[in-house]
Amino acid sequence: MNGIYRSKIAPQHRGNFLNHLGGNLLQNLQVLWGAFMDNNSPLKDALKFLKNLRKFELAFQLDLSQQNELAKSLVELNHIQTLKLKSIDEMGLPQDIDLNHLSGLVNLSDLYLFGKLLKPSIIVNIIGLPQSLTVLTLSASQLSNDPMPELEKFYNLQSLSFYSGSYIGKRLVCSNGGFRQLLFLKFFLLHELEEWTVQEQAMPNLKWLEIRSCKRLMVSLGLGNLKSVREFKIEDMPEEFKTSIEKKTKELNWGEGDTAIFNDNIY
Repeated sequence: MNGIYRSKIAPQHRGNFLNHLGGNLLQNLQVLWGAFMDNNSPLKDALKFLKNLRKFELAFQLDLSQQNELAKSLVELNHIQTLKLKSIDEMGLPQDIDLNHLSGLVNLSDLYLFGKLLKPSIIVNIIGLPQSLTVLTLSASQLSNDPMPELEKFYNLQSLSFYSGSYIGKRLVCSNGGFRQLLFLKFFLLHELEEWTVQEQAMPNLKWLEIRSCKRLMVSLGLGNLKSVREFKIEDMPEEFKTSIEKKTKELNWGEGDTAIFNDNIY
């Protein structure tokens, strides 16, 4: 299913329609992508039938009480592997997103969240997410506390992306021995970020680093500790940052001779 789907089924007929589908299509459905849910959507009632979903993308416009009901349904998706959730307004802009801990979803490997997290503990608490997670993408989350000390404990995490407004703090610290399996790291449009510290032996397997439009960010402390990096791409960063990075790379031998790539415009 591509795009946004809005059902036009009359409310008085939805119960019979969903009960019929519940015994057939819905219970066997494994992929539901591009779905939309609002206060009048029949999908709210259909979720109880979707026990075998593996991949689920959902944009929603719901008040907090209805989001609470959605959160209860989501934690019952025991087979889910990929979950993409977007809390939006009529213009598609991010809104509050209220979720319960997802640690019980032991098959979940890829999670994307778009919207301001009302319960940041989902991200900044080790019990908020399952250890099965390999890909995490955050956008507009408005996290104010450094999430790295908790996220680095997810030993299977391979890809971590912070998009616009996902983190509104000034400092991030990747500590010694953390993110041992991380391969990809992205910082996009983090307007408040000023300092990023990489301690020795942090992210020992990182291959791809991308930084875009983080205008206040200084050259990270401990950049030379990222010895496994193969590609480093930058875009829309101050000239001083670019110059410092280029100077720094001359002092580094990333990837045991492999060439790191630095671009001012990558798109």
